[in-house]
Amino acid sequence: MGLTWEKGKARPLPVNEFNDLRKLVNENPDAFDGPWLTWLKNKLELEPPEFYEFIYPGNLRRLISLWYQDDIPTATGQFSGIWRVPYIDGEPVTFAVERCVVHVNTVASSSPTFSFEVSDGDAAPSWSVIKAVTLATSTYEKEETTSFTTASITSGQILRVNVTTVGAGYDTITCQLEAQVN
Repeated sequence: MGLTWEKGKARPLPVNEFNDLRKLVNENPDAFDGPWLTWLKNKLELEPPEFYEFIYPGNLRRLISLWYQDDIPTATGQFSGIWRVPYIDGEPVTFAVERCVVHVNTVASSSPTFSFEVSDGDAAPSWSVIKAVTLATSTYEKEETTSFTTASITSGQILRVNVTTVGAGYDTITCQLEAQVN
């Protein structure tokens, strides 16, 4: 446990370290006495730390979907692969869209537009716009946090980014969608 691990072995996942700590506390109750240690033991037994929200599927509360590409799109159309909205413990969940972001490493000499889109995953895609984000000329990033055309997404749906206006002069594009469990 901790910051060290054996040479040649993969670094333990935080989940493994958390489970090891929980096991240590449960197997050595005498070592964990006193008010502060009792509080720590109870906290570890009852609730995982917030840091682990992305790791424990049962505690997933935020969704972050990323699309990345080195090449400048030369035509309109699908920007990158599709991404499926996850289920939590096998149950469907609805996420409220909070943010759509487009970032480039080199500023654009013209204004490209990227459309974040959603479709049901169990049939031929019929895309609905979540939010269109236009990156202004000479800027590195555009973030949209309001007025979403589609304000929520649900487990099993698929997401994509579509290039609706081709720009020029930029490279290494990252598109990011963030959502919160309703």
